[in-house]
Amino acid sequence: MNKAQLKKIIKEELQSAVAEAHGGDSLGELERIADEFEEIAALSPSALIQRRLRELIERQRQAVAAHREEMSQPGW
Repeated sequence: MNKAQLKKIIKEELQSAVAEAHGGDSLGELERIADEFEEIAALSPSALIQRRLRELIERQRQAVAAHREEMSQPGW
């Protein structure tokens, strides 16, 4: 898998999540996308791509957790 293919997959997955955000469980979908990215990272022969994907996955999961925490606060 080359860099262009990887960018295309990521873009399509994120666009799908955004589209579903208006009518579904967007946070759950973002978590499923992170899981899929982990699978892609594991298949990549490039250590650099694996490392960068794992960094992005971690940032995405942190953002989801922060949003869930914010939503659990009174007044949300």
